[in-house]
Parts: sequence; C-alpha cells; structure tokens
Amino acid sequence: MAKTKEQFKAVFKLFKKAVDPKNVKRALEKTFASDETNYNARRVKVEQALVELATAVGKLEQIDHPDAGTHRSALIDLRARASKADKQAKYDAKAAFSALDSIKQDAREQAVEARTCVKKSAMDIPLGDGTTAKVFPNDIPGFDKLDPNAKEKMLQEVAKKISNGKRILQDILEKDLDKLDDPTPKDVTDFIWLLKSKAQETIGEPYERGAMTIPDKGNKIRAYLDRCPEVYGRRSTHFREQQSKKGQQPRGMDFYEGVDRDTNQVADTDLLLPGGMCALLFQQLTMPGGKSEDKERLYIKLETESARLDPLFKATDSTLPPSRELQRDDPIRTVLHLLNAVKSYFGLSQGEDPDLKKFKEEGVKDVKEKMKATLAYLKKANPDAYEILEPAISPSDIGVKSSVRVNEMLAGIERLVAAKDVELDFEGLRLLQAAFDALTDSYEIEGRDATVRAGGEVALFMDDLTGTKKKIDMPESDIIGRIEEELAALEQCEEIDDLTSLKTALVGARQTATDLRGEEELKTSKRAQSGLTTLRTKISDLASRVSMIEYEQASTIENDSKAIGQWMNKNGMAEHAERFLELLQDQVPESQATIRIGVLKAVQREIVMEENRTEKVMDRLSLLIKEVEACQHTDELADLRKVHAQSTQLIKAVRQAKETRDNKLIASTAKYLEAKLGPLGRLIKSLEEALVSA
Repeated sequence: MAKTKEQFKAVFKLFKKAVDPKNVKRALEKTFASDETNYNARRVKVEQALVELATAVGKLEQIDHPDAGTHRSALIDLRARASKADKQAKYDAKAAFSALDSIKQDAREQAVEARTCVKKSAMDIPLGDGTTAKVFPNDIPGFDKLDPNAKEKMLQEVAKKISNGKRILQDILEKDLDKLDDPTPKDVTDFIWLLKSKAQETIGEPYERGAMTIPDKGNKIRAYLDRCPEVYGRRSTHFREQQSKKGQQPRGMDFYEGVDRDTNQVADTDLLLPGGMCALLFQQLTMPGGKSEDKERLYIKLETESARLDPLFKATDSTLPPSRELQRDDPIRTVLHLLNAVKSYFGLSQGEDPDLKKFKEEGVKDVKEKMKATLAYLKKANPDAYEILEPAISPSDIGVKSSVRVNEMLAGIERLVAAKDVELDFEGLRLLQAAFDALTDSYEIEGRDATVRAGGEVALFMDDLTGTKKKIDMPESDIIGRIEEELAALEQCEEIDDLTSLKTALVGARQTATDLRGEEELKTSKRAQSGLTTLRTKISDLASRVSMIEYEQASTIENDSKAIGQWMNKNGMAEHAERFLELLQDQVPESQATIRIGVLKAVQREIVMEENRTEKVMDRLSLLIKEVEACQHTDELADLRKVHAQSTQLIKAVRQAKETRDNKLIASTAKYLEAKLGPLGRLIKSLEEALVSA
C-alpha cells in the first residue's frame, strides 16, 4: 500500500505544478478580500460580466432565438445573486467577495453560450435562381455592428456573390475552359463564397478557419483559378507528400482590399472573402480509393496572411502560371504568415474565434494515440500484421508534429482485416477496433465516402456543390417524428449494457442524423433543428459510453501517476485532484496492481454527486433567505413558524455535514440566513404575545 500512496502523491504533485497562474492570483485576492475596497473592485468586474451577458442576450432576442428566454432568466438570477452579495458585504465582505467569484464565472460562461448561439444561427438569403444559401454572422466582418438596413444591404451583396459563384461553377463543369473568360479577382471571391456556404451547409454549423476539399475531376477548377492574374506559386506545409507531381505545387492569391483590418469592417464587397480572410491557398490532390470522380480533389484553405515573398520557393510545376508581381506590402505580410505558422506548430492561438470549430486536414490527437498504440503492440506481438498496417502511418507521422491521413489509416485497417494469412490475438483486435472507432467517431464518416478525406477538413462532394442530391422532402412532422423515435431508442439504451445492442442503436441513430441533414424543412424549422441537435448530442454520449464499455471489458489503466493524471485531466477531474485521490485511495486494495476504469468512473460520479448536493444546498439556502425576507410582509403566524423551523433545521444540517461545513460559500450563506432568523424570531414572538392578549 505504501507504493500506492507514493503514486498518489506523485499524481498530486503533478497537478500542483500545473496550477494556472490565474488561479494563484485569484487565491491571493480571496485571501486579502476581507475589506470593502477589495469587494467593490471585484463588484465592478462582476457588473462588466453581467453587461457582457445582457448584450449577448439582447442579440439573441433580436433574432428570436429559442434559447433567448433561458439566457434572460439566467441574467435575472445572476443580478439577484449580485444584489444579495451587496447586502452580505455590509457585514461579511470576505464571504460576499467569494460569492462574486461564482457570479462572475457563471455570467461569463452564459455570455459565451449566448454569443455562440448567435454565431451558429444561420441566415437564409434568397438567391437569384429561387434557391437560398446559408450565411452566418461571422462570415461578414463587423456584421453585428451594422444597423438593420445596412445588414440587409450587405446580405443582398453576399447573395449576388454566391449567385455568381454558382454560375461560375456551372460554367466550369459544363463548358470548355478555353471558351471561358479569365476569372477576375471578384470572380474568385464569389466562387469561394459559394464553396464556403456549401461547406457550412453540409456540416450544419459555421467555422471561421479551416480547410475543405472539393471534387475536381480533370483538375478543371484548379486550371480555371490558375488563370486569375493574382495567382502566385508558394510553399506550403500542407500535403507535402503531394507537391511533387504535375499540377500539385501549391498556389496562392491575396484579397486584402476586401476588409479594413483596423476597424474589421467590409471595405470592398467585390474583393471580400468569407470571414474577413485575406489570402487563399489552393492545391491539387489525388486521393487513394473512392470513386473515380472523387479521387482528384482541390484543397482550399482561407488564411489571414499572404505568402507571396519566399526566397526559397522554386517553381517546379509546368502547370504553374507566372506569379503576380511583388508588391510593397508582401514582405511584412509574409513575415506575419510565417509567425502564424510558428504559432500553429506550437498550438498557439492565431486570433481565431474560440467559439467556432476548426476543420483541419490533420488527424486529431485521440486517433493518433490509438493508432500509435496499435502499431506499438503489433510490432512486438505480430510483425506480419505490423508490416501491413505500418504504411498507414509513416514513422515521421508518429512524431510530435503529425499529419495523420484518415484515408490512409482506413486503407491500412482494411488491408489488415482482409489479410487471410494474418491472425490477430484478442489484444490486437481490441486495439484495432479502438482505432477504427476513434476514426469513425472523430470524423463522422458514416454514410460518406471516407477514402477521400484526409483528416478533419470539410470534404465536399459534387452533389453538395450542385444541389443535385435527391431530396426526400419530408414534412416537418415526419422529421420530428423520426428524430423522436431515435431519441426514444437512445433513451432505452440507458438501461442496456449489451455492447452489440448499443452499437446497433448507435449506427441506426447516426444513419438517421445523416439522412435528415439534407432535408429542406431543417432550413426553416427551428423545432426540427433543435431536435437534430439534441439527437447528435445523444449520439455523442452513446458513442462515449460504448467506448468506455469496450475499454472496461478489455483493459485496465496502469496504476502510475502519468496514466491516472492523464485520465483525470481528460475527464475534468483536475480541479478536484485532492478529493479524487482521497476517494480513489479508499477504493484500491493493497494487493491490486491496476486500477480499472470502472473504479475511476465511480470516483468521478461520487465527486459529481458531492457537487450536485452542494449546489442543491445552496439553492435551498437561497430560497429560504428569500422566504425569510418576505416574512416582513405577512402576519400569518403558521407560515412564519414554518419558515423559521425549516431554516433552523437546514442550518443545523449544514453545520453537521463535513462537505457543507467546510464549504466557505455555504457556511457564509448559512451564517447570513441565521442572522435573518433573529428578527424573524422576534416577529413570531410578538405575534404570539398579541394573540395571547387578544
């Protein structure tokens, strides 16, 4: 047991080292928060957070968002809590200061949620051909600061750009390129607006930065873009393995004139790229597998900075057109581009919106780790299987800077499964299944041709671009009915532990979500949109549960500080490190060499239950405080006695239970309630005496 204790201590030290400096600062502030001056300083910050939330709620109400009422109620509750803290500060500034911390955090979290709801609310704009396109607020720089008339005019301009983009795509697909005029810079931006709107429509949500690939059979689209006078050859860190073949050297174009970067406002709609981006990277690709019309693809990425000036660049592609002339601002823009590349390498922010997803061609960390684990095991246990799977991830891809390709990994797994002369043991099969599940869960590739996907980028198909995909055109009632059926089936899964049944339900639910994604009614029905969002959330929850059951059935977590620490951090237990390790130590026998994931989950549930109990106690204390304060407006003796008795009983219970007694916020709130009981007791006594006299 001594060894186990030392391991627990090692984990705790690991988390102590990782303490955020902001948390240290906050702890110091709390220590010296006993005077009114510090309270008032924090109160100003709380008010700023409340104003921030109120602004976000106002924007939700402007677009008539279904969640506006929920966030408005949260704002009202937070203001009430702030008022209560102001009263408490008169006799216990330190406790009130602590209450403000919680209010500020809740207000900021609510504000983020409200702003995200606004950003993810699509605006359907009519196009010239009678169809509509989806545009999101973040697509247009400074859109939220425009007045209603200006917003309407801007949407009309965007509609014209997308309509022209559709015309350009149709001409490229149906006509001889030699008969088309060379694209102007405006034509290029119009075409990109079409692609971005189609990409966001396909994934069902907006994104600010990220990559997409589109089918480009015969490389006609790439050849068309090459004819724009603004194009130039450039280097790129993306898809280096595909840059040596004809047509595959990266190209770039710049459109800085579209947006005023000082004010983040639209400067020229003709040269405006979506999201206020200023540069375009495109590159021809050839994907393995898939249908012939999807193998040849065009990689497109919008960027904030140019890469025109590069002394190391050499034109090696015979299809590459002459690069545009150098301009005065090219050197500084290229330097900024390189700085962004450095930031990306180290995982630092480049100023992107944290509320929106990014879609990159690089594989996610979870997939990389599972593939690495599979290869590491097979290398020792089954060299023949390793030799088949290893090409799916080259050695350089397993390093810190990795570019895992989904199509290559899938192809490797399929080769291994199809190999008749290679048999995998139980552990090998488990690891391979975990890697495959990570691929499908991370990239939602059911129902789509995954062999054309490199990683997390938006992979568009021709029917996505042209709208030729056959629609079922289900009415709203049928869509909602189908969603409700799936939700009911998923709810039944909560009582099922059979892995096969759970996987069957998961596949069915995913297929339903995929089938409904293209329905026309989803563009206008908020109820259907909300239902589909709920379904996707439930699908994600079930996928996590399936993975947990698989892991629990076939594996254990090694009892060492690194493994436990990683699990705690991944599952949101880092902030409860001390309590977590205390509970875990009680549940691990001295003879046990490993800690099963079920034990970790049990400890996690216990901590969550403790948090929930604490939250319920706070809610009950707050309610009784309101009832006690309301007693001054009534002379109903029975009601007064009831409130007094309930308050006395709760205060006693709070002081007896360790988890609430040691909670400073609960203890100070209980003390505040107790102070209120003195006047209430005197009021009760006065009414009793008056009743006796009468």
